[in-house]
Amino acid sequence: MTRRASQILFCLGILLIIGACSAAGGSPVDPGDNNPEPDKFASSIEGIVYKGGGPVSGSNVYIYNIDSLELHNSTVAGQNGEFTIGVDAGQYLMFAFDQSGWHAPELESDISSYVNVEADQQYRMDIDLTDNLAAGDELIFGFVTSAENDLPIGNATVSGGGRSTMSDAYGFYALTVPAGTGVFTITADGFFNTNVNIREGQAGDDYFSTPFFNLNPQDTAGATILGVVRDVADGTGLGGVKVTLTLPADISYAPQAFLTNLGGEYKFHNLKEAIYRLNFERPGYYSVPRDGLIIKDQDDVIINVFLHRDETSTARVWGYVNNAGVPLPISGARVSASNPLLGSFLTYTNPTGFYELTGLVPANYTFTVVAPGAGVSFYEAASTFQTVFPGDNKFDFALRFIDEGVLRGNITIDGQGYDEAYPPQGVEMTAEKVGGQMSGVKFRTTTDYLGKYTYNGLPMGFYKVVGRAEYSSTEVYIGTAFNVVVNPGETTVADLDLTLN
Repeated sequence: MTRRASQILFCLGILLIIGACSAAGGSPVDPGDNNPEPDKFASSIEGIVYKGGGPVSGSNVYIYNIDSLELHNSTVAGQNGEFTIGVDAGQYLMFAFDQSGWHAPELESDISSYVNVEADQQYRMDIDLTDNLAAGDELIFGFVTSAENDLPIGNATVSGGGRSTMSDAYGFYALTVPAGTGVFTITADGFFNTNVNIREGQAGDDYFSTPFFNLNPQDTAGATILGVVRDVADGTGLGGVKVTLTLPADISYAPQAFLTNLGGEYKFHNLKEAIYRLNFERPGYYSVPRDGLIIKDQDDVIINVFLHRDETSTARVWGYVNNAGVPLPISGARVSASNPLLGSFLTYTNPTGFYELTGLVPANYTFTVVAPGAGVSFYEAASTFQTVFPGDNKFDFALRFIDEGVLRGNITIDGQGYDEAYPPQGVEMTAEKVGGQMSGVKFRTTTDYLGKYTYNGLPMGFYKVVGRAEYSSTEVYIGTAFNVVVNPGETTVADLDLTLN
């Protein structure tokens, strides 16, 4: 990852970049190996990093793969806090930080640090640096895993410099400590305590590695609770379900929260013997608890759950997709609404350009329109960020051609027209594409009150332009221009004089 000189000094003295450092060793992960270019990946996430309501430039944005706990990609927010980062299909943790603050991972509402990503989708997620980094402090973050099976350890305590924090259900932790703190103690139920000096062996001018702590189990590898959450209506796996694990008999036990992936799967690893409670929550569905789950040592307990829709809180989105330059509906356009927590909804426009999406959970979505269908590129894709409210929501889209130009002109009839007292208003104009993509497609408009016509967007190529004015069955005036060239980004003028046919 490229940084300016100030960022390099900050990383040397303050930040701990991704790597591996543990009692059991580990392999380093170098952010420099990651390619931040979005077009190198199947999908992308864009957003703004902000703090106190204002954008923050130069902030680091990291994406970790939840399955492998490895850094998937990274980037740096631009001048206005904006970032776009490439990502492949999967489940990820997004973490942002800079010299002023950082964003604690969370699982709340439709904006979550843990995201589910599908292929060929665009997502939007803004990140608020809510946690402050005080002067003289530095930030460390990473994962706590079991040396027995490399699976994450939740509720592990990471301590250093007189401060401590706990890992979440994914094993992720983030902790600010006084600058220069090197010795850390990591503890967790069922595991041997570990003391690690993360600076041991580091040269003074090297980047520090963020520690990935490994703990050795005392007797066993611990127990696991896992399963699939499905929609009771159709049996499909539900992504974005917040699954919370609690220990009712132990009020000191910190609840662990996990987000189901797009297949509805969830997993809690390295659990001690106890009687647990699970709760399943997702916007648009009724919550479901599971009590009295007796977990034995080394058990793999499967708890599958079906959720019922709360139809009173769903939303409908509808609208039209049209050409931006000429008033023509676009048939067969693919319209998708994507949320990194809830997944994607997909439909296609009918011959009138109409589309409809039903059963959406009210939330923030990225709408992407590709026309006229997958794999065809003579329209620019449209992407917009919209808030969907319960009930009806209408969003229209106007697509522009790739390599489009403007065609306009003046119409006269028998040499008289636009500068006369009665200009030929309402003349039917047709621009027919000749050759290449969309050959034979006719674009239609009419002249205005001055006898002028305009196509504000036509795909590049050759056109046959025809003007037709019918005053009676026997009085029809026609004018034709052949091989009219429309070039991208240019205006072509084609005046026509209509004569009696």
